[in-house]
Amino acid sequence: MPRKTIHLNIYMQNRVIKKAILLYAMTLCLGYIGAQTHVVIDNPATWSASSLKGYSGDIIFDVPLYVCGYSSEGLIVSPRRNYVPTNQEFPRTSGYNDFSKVNVSGNMILTDYSGYEAPIRTGMRIHNLRASYSGGTSIRFTSGEWRGNSRTDLMNMDIHAAVGKTEANKDSMLIICGMNVENYDARTSSTDNKRMKARKALAKINADIYGLAELRPGEEAIKEITDYLKNNLHKEYTFIGDGSTYSSTGQKVGFIFDKNKVSLVGVVQETNVGVTGRKKMIAFRDNRTDEIFIYSINHFKAKVSTGATGINMDQGDGQGAYNPDRVNEARAIMSTYSYERSQVSDPDILIMGDLNAYAKEDPLTFLHKSGMIDLHRQFHADSSYSYTTRGGSQFGYLDHALCSKSLLPQVTGMLAYHINSDERDSYSGDNSIFRCSDHDPIVVGLKLNSSAATPTLSVSNIVNSDNVSVDGNLITIHNAKLTNLPAFYKIYDTNGTKIQEGEILTNSHSIGMPRTPGVYFLWVMHNNSDKGAVSRHKIIVY
Repeated sequence: MPRKTIHLNIYMQNRVIKKAILLYAMTLCLGYIGAQTHVVIDNPATWSASSLKGYSGDIIFDVPLYVCGYSSEGLIVSPRRNYVPTNQEFPRTSGYNDFSKVNVSGNMILTDYSGYEAPIRTGMRIHNLRASYSGGTSIRFTSGEWRGNSRTDLMNMDIHAAVGKTEANKDSMLIICGMNVENYDARTSSTDNKRMKARKALAKINADIYGLAELRPGEEAIKEITDYLKNNLHKEYTFIGDGSTYSSTGQKVGFIFDKNKVSLVGVVQETNVGVTGRKKMIAFRDNRTDEIFIYSINHFKAKVSTGATGINMDQGDGQGAYNPDRVNEARAIMSTYSYERSQVSDPDILIMGDLNAYAKEDPLTFLHKSGMIDLHRQFHADSSYSYTTRGGSQFGYLDHALCSKSLLPQVTGMLAYHINSDERDSYSGDNSIFRCSDHDPIVVGLKLNSSAATPTLSVSNIVNSDNVSVDGNLITIHNAKLTNLPAFYKIYDTNGTKIQEGEILTNSHSIGMPRTPGVYFLWVMHNNSDKGAVSRHKIIVY
């Protein structure tokens, strides 16, 4: 009996000890969880990684972080994408200087990351990132949710739907693709796999008309691509050849088109101001509607400074070398356009290609002032890109799509298909469509109708995370989820010029509508239960 009592006492003591240990462990865990520090980022557009000073230990970010690049230590992440300054601000301005100062100031190095869909790509977002921090601008990954911009997302994208094609209008749409295929050389066996990747990518897009740049040599390369598209898409593709007009070693631009969908009107107009063989223009007729539009495909002089002299030398304003030459090329395009439109009696023009100039640089400013509308800005405000500077992991678009005001009502959509610029490797040896070039292909949807009515006053939500209404001259942002954290808005015109900006202070915040007729973008950054969601709204005011 005494022995049993002793055993019972020991058992009870062990239970008490175990319970105490469990309670202590739970207390530690709760204390650890409670010790998580939330990193406050009120405005991702201007936040600096230097703001981490004062934090320590386990931190959590309430806004998503973008993968912006790579370093030898880890991933470069930031609460915003990093853009080439001249893509967002005009050179030689205070806006350019200010943007250059804050552009990459949000960069942090993320180490020991895991849980993403390989291969990792820039533009992926990490939501609810928890990390450990001990100083500097380096953070160590603990947990987080990886979302968006994976290869699977790109492969599953309905490209035609993204540029406005629907079941209802599928028989009246044209899909136009412009792409720099990065030295597509039909004679070089060492690049066979790279060429195959490019052909697969073009087939995936399944366009009615292609405008291609960096064909080498032009005739052989474009024939090889045309044959592949015919055999794999079972369409009546043909190309416009130029024989041996130029050196077989030089880069060229060229057209491929489905002759069942469109026919040529007249002959190709070549613009040989500057580099030759790289600026061509031709009118196409839609076989179903008899409507005509002019298509201009281009590849302007590069920014590299080799051989540059005088005013063509790099002026240190972000535009690189040969900027005046590129302006002259832009002038020459408009001159050729004036002649071509007189020949076909139609003002509709679509200008595409690698202009080797970012959105706010002088060649584009000239085209804008000549009446051309920037479709990147038209459909994606300030978020568009097609190319990355590998040294600084900054994004922008050298690959353009511009149209005349007469064609604008007939454009159903535009996108840069990000199969190349967000890839890490300069060339991937796999058999996918990814990283087949250093430039993203640009796709435009057209529904040609010369009598298309100009849109009446309307508001069209591009991302339905906010409700927007118009009453008279006021635009009201209805954001029922607005917390006590600040939210912001900006309004841009189609050329990306900022018209106004401010803070959203109430759940129903009204701002004045732009008075000048045109198309504008309302950009909203709000902090709600979605933590940092970005909303863009197209406001059409005529």
